[in-house]
Amino acid sequence: MNSNFDAAFQYLLQDESTRYTNDPNDPGGPTKFGITLMALQSFLGRPCTALDVENLSEDLAKQIYAQKYWAPLLCDSISNAGVATCLFDTGVLYGVGSTAMIAQKAAMNCGAQIKIDGIFGEESVNAVNALNQKDFIQSFYNLILARIEAVISAKPDEEKYRRGWEARAQRLLTLSDNALVMNQN
Repeated sequence: MNSNFDAAFQYLLQDESTRYTNDPNDPGGPTKFGITLMALQSFLGRPCTALDVENLSEDLAKQIYAQKYWAPLLCDSISNAGVATCLFDTGVLYGVGSTAMIAQKAAMNCGAQIKIDGIFGEESVNAVNALNQKDFIQSFYNLILARIEAVISAKPDEEKYRRGWEARAQRLLTLSDNALVMNQN
């Protein structure tokens, strides 16, 4: 993984706690570095316990994030570190497929001729790389706000998460000022 992944991982940790938690109201259950028990079991391919989550190392968390989110969203191919971080962080929160759809819709809203199919491949990467990063991230942000509204409309008990979700989305806008260009390793 390159230094852009390391920076994106550090950005992610601002929202995903490095501490072990096991909140009975959190459907994810035991969690550390934002990695749930189910995610750890899936990655390792074996049953795990809450203690396994509690003992999760940062290095293993990074491996999971790199393999499950960074790589499928082709973040190493995104020419701007801010945009790659935006995709990565959102992929962790909403899943790779949903993030691919949001990115494709955001690219289309910015004028790209792109198919919206939830598969983030070379066509999607090329479209995103050709766009003004600030415009793309603003469009992406607006789509996330619309998604939050749709989720809460469908599940009113999720209202309690609105402020946190909106704050996390708002923080993505800080990435539009990121003028770094990704290292091509």
